[in-house]
Amino acid sequence: MNKTQIYVDILNKAYKIAEANLSEEAAKKDAEQKEQLVAELGKLAYIKVPFVGDFNAGKSSLINAMIGRDLLPTNILPQTAVPYELRFSEEEKLEVFEGEELKATEALERIKELKLDPKCHVVVYINHPFIKQLNDRNIVLVDMPGIDSGIEAHNNAILQYIQEGNCFFLVTAAEGGTLKESTVSFIDEVRKYDTPLFVAISQCDKKPVDALDGIKCSVSDIAEGMTGGSVPVVLCSAAKGDFSAVQDVLNTIDSELVISKRYSGIVQGLVNGYIAELQVRLNFLASSKSDFSEEIARLEQEKEDALKKLNEKMAEAQPLKKSADDILDDVKNALIDKADSIANLLYEKAGNDALNRETLSIVRPVLVNSLEKEVKEYQGVLGGVLEDFSKNVGQILSDNGQIDRIVKSTEFETMVRTIEALLLNWLRKLLSSSKWLVLIAPLLEALIKFIPDILISIFGKSKEKVLCEIKAVFINKVVAKIVESLREPVESILSEQRGQIDKAVADLVEQETRKYDENIQHVMREKQEDEQQSAAKIEQLQKAIVELQAVVAQVK
Repeated sequence: MNKTQIYVDILNKAYKIAEANLSEEAAKKDAEQKEQLVAELGKLAYIKVPFVGDFNAGKSSLINAMIGRDLLPTNILPQTAVPYELRFSEEEKLEVFEGEELKATEALERIKELKLDPKCHVVVYINHPFIKQLNDRNIVLVDMPGIDSGIEAHNNAILQYIQEGNCFFLVTAAEGGTLKESTVSFIDEVRKYDTPLFVAISQCDKKPVDALDGIKCSVSDIAEGMTGGSVPVVLCSAAKGDFSAVQDVLNTIDSELVISKRYSGIVQGLVNGYIAELQVRLNFLASSKSDFSEEIARLEQEKEDALKKLNEKMAEAQPLKKSADDILDDVKNALIDKADSIANLLYEKAGNDALNRETLSIVRPVLVNSLEKEVKEYQGVLGGVLEDFSKNVGQILSDNGQIDRIVKSTEFETMVRTIEALLLNWLRKLLSSSKWLVLIAPLLEALIKFIPDILISIFGKSKEKVLCEIKAVFINKVVAKIVESLREPVESILSEQRGQIDKAVADLVEQETRKYDENIQHVMREKQEDEQQSAAKIEQLQKAIVELQAVVAQVK
């Protein structure tokens, strides 16, 4: 049984134990939380392994060879390329998505006839044991648009899969003898996401056997020199059916470890939440009091205080404009650092697509990493509100002057860890959303505007002087234009991220208060209706808590 299914089973088992001992309203709220997480585990817990490389590097042919079918398109135009995700199903079909929205379902036979928008991706369901084996290990192969494909298709695909992927499998053709400049540029970008990289040298049948070791050494030296670490490099040939080394590398991916890091805290937080709720009921049932209206009022006041503090913290946080300035400064510095590369492309009169690909490969990782850093800092500012709220709630729910503290503050502090994990998931989704596509046009326009003036300066001068002049124009004019063109979309994305965090924290405070209100009110009604059954109910709650503690211990 894979890790995802283990987590789903744990959640269902824990909820079943808790449900029998909670108020109807509290159980309903818990059920909604649980079902949301179960659905997410079903949709997002797969480790995506994108196969990337230049057009005609043999990505699609390699995957076709591994499944033993001429399935994935291999001769499509670059501008019509989209990602294809391979999933196992006994019923073979295609599903076309734009973001998370299902746009169409088609017969598998129509895969090479589809007219697709670059914003789309296709889920390919096939009945094949190799794909089933990978899916059973929570691994999904993705055939990506070429690095040198249409700008929009590649940009959209990269932004989607840097968030969902566990590693990238770079495919490069042996015929070139080494890595092309576009491939080197991609490696330089991937290393900035702190994402593992594997390399497959394809089409090895087109080179003499005695030349392959030299090609492999060259590729390894470049990849490891750029990443500063070990990069597995393997040889393969789709034409000869030689792909076992690629499969061996795929078998080294520990998807369960990745899923555990991503979801164990959330699962533990949910189950510990059930324990905390039951401990609240146990606490109040064991008390000699029958009316806990004062505690309910204190909980409501604590919620109001927390929401007030939340608004104060938001006001104290670094202004959105200053956060945007910090991000854009990072973009500016990255562009200046790579000015020599851009100058060389301009000197060689590279096409607009090549220029924009290079610029995007510089800007994209800076934006992704800087936005993630900013949102974590903002989240940290609000985190104190949750910590104070959880401690104060723990005090209210355990301090009735009748018994020792049964409810430990650590049970409520799990709320903080749970929301942190949830926010990271929301961040991944937001960063791969279509809003990022608005960054493409401004970058291209900023470069195109200055290209004619730059090219005029080339004639009659030495290469060294021309490159120096081009670099100066790029740094002094183009970089400022690019940075300014990014301001509005960056501020918009930052604003949306902050709004999601504000709402998530406020919703959590409201939700937890209501759950505990409901359980206390339920206990009040029970104590007033039938005092004689309290002992039996206390025993039942104690047993349920012990069972839940055993369940949460299984989460690893």
